[in-house]
Amino acid sequence: MDTNTHKSVAIDIQTYNILTRMAEEECRSVAMQIKWLLKNNGKHIDVSPVIDETPPPIKMKPKPSFTRIISTGASADMLVRFYQTEATMCAKDFQDLPVDDPAKLLYAMATRGDLKRIGNVSPFYYQITPQGQVRAKKIINARRSQNGS
Repeated sequence: MDTNTHKSVAIDIQTYNILTRMAEEECRSVAMQIKWLLKNNGKHIDVSPVIDETPPPIKMKPKPSFTRIISTGASADMLVRFYQTEATMCAKDFQDLPVDDPAKLLYAMATRGDLKRIGNVSPFYYQITPQGQVRAKKIINARRSQNGS
């Protein structure tokens, strides 16, 4: 069916049964019955052709970036390790950290853009992105300023 000339409409089963019964009594199809009802009983309804006036897309203001850098925790440690080693790593490389599931943290960091997943075979390997490098530098600087060095 050409969606430019016809559209589907969902109605509840009770209304459909009434509409079908009305259409059968007047020897019409259900679609013709709806058309007849609108034409004869909908005089107050403007049935002129509808001009497709799709509203312009809503421009979203970019959210301000998270300005505070959290320099502690397993995800910060993982990101710094990626930055310092420049290696491709997987969750098994972070079993020494006090976290239940390093794979979840790696996935979360990849979702926010700090890491990039390489391949589609388990275990999943990740590399640091330029965004992750910037964040890792900020974490290292925040750690240095907290330590007073």
